[in-house]
Amino acid sequence: MPNTIEEILKLLRKKKVVLATCPILPLEYKIKNNLLFWFYNQFLVTTLKTKKPQVTGMIIGVKRENFFKIGGFDERKQIMEDFDFSERIAKFGKIAITYMF
Repeated sequence: MPNTIEEILKLLRKKKVVLATCPILPLEYKIKNNLLFWFYNQFLVTTLKTKKPQVTGMIIGVKRENFFKIGGFDERKQIMEDFDFSERIAKFGKIAITYMF
């Protein structure tokens, strides 16, 4: 994804955005992979409309002050610490997604 980092940084410059991410794409374009990633990306977009956004930590940008306000990732969690992180940080503002491909 060309310019993905620049697009995420653009979103983070917006006042109310506290976390920015992008869709996840498969490394190989096979029907099974495309379908799986499409479902995940639809899940992501749907959860952004709720009070419990579920953003994976694969590629996220976060405003530094908000990262420290919530104490970063909860390392006591053995799984899904990125989902927990996105739920907690969403209390401070908007989570945005870029569609730059």
